[in-house]
Amino acid sequence: KVIVVLQKEGSEISSIVFYNLINKKQLWNYSSKTMISNPVYSENGKTIRFFNEEKSCVTLDALNGKVLSSASLIPQADYTSQFSPRQKFVLTKSFNNELFFGGISNYTVYDAVSKKQVVALPQQRVAYKAAIFVSNDRFLLTQDEDLKLWDLTSGKLMARIILFQKSNDWILITPDGRFDGSEGGLNQLY
Repeated sequence: KVIVVLQKEGSEISSIVFYNLINKKQLWNYSSKTMISNPVYSENGKTIRFFNEEKSCVTLDALNGKVLSSASLIPQADYTSQFSPRQKFVLTKSFNNELFFGGISNYTVYDAVSKKQVVALPQQRVAYKAAIFVSNDRFLLTQDEDLKLWDLTSGKLMARIILFQKSNDWILITPDGRFDGSEGGLNQLY
């Protein structure tokens, strides 16, 4: 089974279409009049959750696409926000720095149950481009001019990962100055 999120270009309507790939049949279709975030399955596979433009957290029954609940979960969360895969955390984005021309200036991570802020990532020299939860929701990997790995239990930066264009070379640097990298990446350090 697979979920497909459709956003019609030039339209505010978003759809979640649920397919059974084995028998090639559409099982259900959910349409929203506003834009929505990427949907995430619950660990038991019974529900699907996402945020919409109205700042509501919508929970669907995964079997039939029916709305089980729709309510504000975290006031800052909107259709640009995302749940971690295990739905333990919610990542919100801020676009409030004019210097970044619409880019993401800050990320804030909230505990999805207590609704308390876990960590607010500091603004970088350039706008953030993306973020993804990794390793059972323990870490957050962000991308700006390089990659940064954040520990969500402590809120601390664990490492910067610098990737080089037109090669497979890389360097990893920790805040305390330790480093490692590919042979080509290390050659660029020395």
